[in-house]
Amino acid sequence: MAKPEDNRIERKVWDQQELESFVRKLRHNSDSLPPALEDLRRAGTFDPPVRIPKEAEGKGPESLTSVADSDAPESGDSGSRTDPRGQAEIIRVGTAGRERSAGPRVQLALSAFLPSETVQRLSTALTGELTVVETSSLSGALEGVEVHRPTFVFTGLEFEPLHAPSLIAALKACPSSRSIPIAVITPQDPRLMDLSFYRPDTVLGMGSRFEDSVQEFVSEFMFADKASPRSRQNRFSQCQGRVLLAESSSMIQRVVGKLLHVAGADVTVVENVTETMLVTSSREFELIFLDLELPHADPNELVLFLRAACPDARIIGLVSDSLDPSTALVDTILEKPIRRSLLYSVCMRWLGQSVPPSKRRRAV
Repeated sequence: MAKPEDNRIERKVWDQQELESFVRKLRHNSDSLPPALEDLRRAGTFDPPVRIPKEAEGKGPESLTSVADSDAPESGDSGSRTDPRGQAEIIRVGTAGRERSAGPRVQLALSAFLPSETVQRLSTALTGELTVVETSSLSGALEGVEVHRPTFVFTGLEFEPLHAPSLIAALKACPSSRSIPIAVITPQDPRLMDLSFYRPDTVLGMGSRFEDSVQEFVSEFMFADKASPRSRQNRFSQCQGRVLLAESSSMIQRVVGKLLHVAGADVTVVENVTETMLVTSSREFELIFLDLELPHADPNELVLFLRAACPDARIIGLVSDSLDPSTALVDTILEKPIRRSLLYSVCMRWLGQSVPPSKRRRAV
């Protein structure tokens, strides 16, 4: 089946054979890339990722320890091993004496050139678990993100033979990683950095305020009462579930998607009708935030499609002042700009509280 063109989104109903064909094409095994990243691979941007061995997971001593050292074969072992030059080296920074529940689940530092002093300062500034993936390739970095599903990504700017914008572009190309906040660490003055079109969420300089800047960056994406950055806690972390954000505004993608991701939700971000239909044809969601003003879309027809694709999902319509919310066939309405407290209460109410479609009522 040929890849659907934009004009196909105007069809009211896709038959079951078409949907099943989409599901077969979108499902991929553990060694393949998401479709968006597969396009980058064909263009020669990066090679397919190297699979990190399962035995490397879960090794987290309370000090900096290289997995590569502990994975060396015993004497006399003639079994074949993967070339270690192609493997991402995983290092975990322990959090002894700190309350892990007070911070994000896992935070990832990606770079072959982050000095140990930088890693130690990063660990001091953060709560929760910090995992460091040292790799010299973009594929290794993407593999680290895929395996660990971090709350935040910290990377060095001097990412040879690639650079930070390449990593940022690759992460933003995939709907499942668009919601991850990214910080670039550099010894240069952040005000002088030019990262072209693909910009991180922040650039952190290695000055005397480094630890404070890290804490401010992390707290920016947390649901928390006003307090000092060091004492803020993510009180939304207990609300977990599969969430889809279908939104055309990059600003709302950044705010809502990353807030939900840091809060603990498994967030997928799409930005047009085609991506929305593709991703919901292969995966079910518990909660859907839908921009009712997506270009080239009839909102009610799209809602009906989502009801069929994800029958147990609650659908939250996102609207601006220019749209009459009473015409929307959704469960409830949130007006833009969205307040954090309201977003928090909506998710607390409905994540894990799905009901049969026959019992749903649309909000007016």
